[in-house]
Amino acid sequence: MRKYCQKNKINYEGSNKLVKEEEQPISEKPETITFEEKFDLSEKVRNVSHEILAQIVKIVQNDCPAACQELDKDRIQIKLDMMDKMTFFRISE
Repeated sequence: MRKYCQKNKINYEGSNKLVKEEEQPISEKPETITFEEKFDLSEKVRNVSHEILAQIVKIVQNDCPAACQELDKDRIQIKLDMMDKMTFFRISE
């Protein structure tokens, strides 16, 4: 990067500072979960394998049991509106 900036006569120090200002720490997640994020997650979950789905259910049951509702012996409903943001972002990744 430095060589490119020197070759093109670009102030390297200023470029480096600009990039650092634009970066946001990963730990800073939005306070609320948007409708689009909920929709994207629900679409992703529809296409995962049974093993991954079982892992998602375990995470939600352990981290946010209020979001899990057992419908019958073989069916569980996960309510995204009831899920806390940390659990939501954990299963989204």
